[in-house]
Amino acid sequence: MTVVATIAGVALIALAIRDVFDTLFHPHGRGVVSEALVCAVWRALHASARARSGVLSSAGPAAFVLVVLTWSRSSSSASR
Repeated sequence: MTVVATIAGVALIALAIRDVFDTLFHPHGRGVVSEALVCAVWRALHASARARSGVLSSAGPAAFVLVVLTWSRSSSSASR
């Protein structure tokens, strides 16, 4: 069980590092995880924006916070 958890942890850390690198240093600035999270936030808020028009203005900040929290969660699990 420890070996499986270690392999999963290493894979999660590698994915987070790749995503940070792609987002910060790639010419298009798109990481795999970041792009998926941003699309998910956009779709969720776009669906609820039909009822309230001001909801979409919070999509960008919400996506940014979610991506940073995801990165910090991945790096904090690496230090354990």
